[in-house]
Amino acid sequence: MDEAMDHPLLNKFIKDLILQIFSMIDEQEPTESKRHRAQGIIKIAKRMFSIKGVLSYTVLIQKIPNHLVYKNNVED
Repeated sequence: MDEAMDHPLLNKFIKDLILQIFSMIDEQEPTESKRHRAQGIIKIAKRMFSIKGVLSYTVLIQKIPNHLVYKNNVED
């Protein structure tokens, strides 16, 4: 192993490889934390509103299970 450290090209290669691995991990970390946070928010929303499955949207004001209501802004 001592012989490997005496070679400047091999030493530079190992340092560059380690830096690339650290930078790759650094780039992936924010994406993963956002994904985990979004999954946690969805779980909380499902528990709070008893939402199961896919949400569907409606303009109706009637209370329909698993529907979200939005305003109808279409002009006649």
